[in-house]
Amino acid sequence: LRLLDKLSDLEQSAAAAAGALVQLLQAHASDIQRQIYVVLRQLHVKYPSVVPDGWRSPVGTADPKAWPSEVLDGILPSGSRWRELSVDITDKLRTPAAQRSYKATAVILACATAEDCSHAATTLSAMPPRGAACSLLLNATNIARDTEQPAAALQATLAQFLRRCPTGLVLLQQVEQLPVAAVPALHNALSELGGFQYSGTVHSSSAAYILLMQMPIEYISAVSTSPEPSRVADDIKDAFFVEQRQLLQQQRLQQHDSAAREALAAVDRILTTLHRRIDFAAPIRLGAAAEAELRDVVKAQGTVALDGSQVASGPEFQEGDFDGVHVEEA
Repeated sequence: LRLLDKLSDLEQSAAAAAGALVQLLQAHASDIQRQIYVVLRQLHVKYPSVVPDGWRSPVGTADPKAWPSEVLDGILPSGSRWRELSVDITDKLRTPAAQRSYKATAVILACATAEDCSHAATTLSAMPPRGAACSLLLNATNIARDTEQPAAALQATLAQFLRRCPTGLVLLQQVEQLPVAAVPALHNALSELGGFQYSGTVHSSSAAYILLMQMPIEYISAVSTSPEPSRVADDIKDAFFVEQRQLLQQQRLQQHDSAAREALAAVDRILTTLHRRIDFAAPIRLGAAAEAELRDVVKAQGTVALDGSQVASGPEFQEGDFDGVHVEEA
């Protein structure tokens, strides 16, 4: 009985200590919060009676004017379902990092033209708590072209930006052209408790990442009126990872060095986990130039059909075209 009493006292003391840690978590700066969070999570896993399920207390209150949903409303397709999605995204962006398991928020946006992507990136740069001052615009094509070590270059760029703006917004255009070698750096940024070692530790989990990729104009037009945004999101995510795996396969065929092939195999595994790091995906509404281009495409298809040389069968890419493509989950 005395032993049980001592165990009970010990558990009460441990619970009191955990409560004190939670108070520290609420009161201290982000770096200290992260360290306490790790300790609490480990205690929760090993001793759930000491640190119960309700231990994830809110940490701070986000500025309600930060990450304004109307900015996303202005670039996503019109309609109530897309408005609901923009609210969901901004709510996620405003959620304190501790309640997101210290994982950054990641979004893929698909656009029909380079002009639409560029316009969206410029518009979205006003979203973070500090606006354009804490937005970083990158282009995956430049990363591929300008450096022989794309992972190191991407990591250095992100680390320098995140040290200055821990809650900033990273906008990566033409992400479908991201070099396969740079995928590990992106994965590190989006992982739980993610970050980099760059002249010290740089945390990435409080930031947001919007990846912009170009897809066929017919596809973007078709899915913009979809009643199922979640299905569209799955299609867009799969399209990105199909592109990456195709690039990976091309490099495998060209590579004969065993060490390099092992590195590519590691990237393949990273792609599987990276797929789960993407929180949202959606199309961007067509701009004026894209709409004009689409009208020309439809008109040309109609003309060909009238000539009898080819029967127009509608857009080349439709919603659900990627249903047969599955990214393997670990």
